[in-house]
Amino acid sequence: METQKELIENLIEWSLEKKAEDIKHYDIHEESNYTDFVLICHGNGPLHVQAIAQNIIEKCKENKIRIYSTEGLSNAKWVLIDLIDIVIHVFDEETRNHYRLEDLLEINPKRN
Repeated sequence: METQKELIENLIEWSLEKKAEDIKHYDIHEESNYTDFVLICHGNGPLHVQAIAQNIIEKCKENKIRIYSTEGLSNAKWVLIDLIDIVIHVFDEETRNHYRLEDLLEINPKRN
């Protein structure tokens, strides 16, 4: 069984395999009651966002990591992958800049 730190490292690696950009992760376990970590990255368009998200989903399945929910894969502007302890957001760049989710999470950022 992987530690959360190892899983975060793997998620970052799997994102980078598909050239995800500006990857950030946040440890919010002391501030949040819904998750421990948030990982955010973006792609350059719908196909790129889908490729990043699908790679993460496939690698999770291969490694028997349970995915509790996914949202947004069909329109690929903002894909959410919920692993309960870790929530992954894969945006297109325009949507990421619009919602600025990082501004809400700037508690304890860890940059890749």
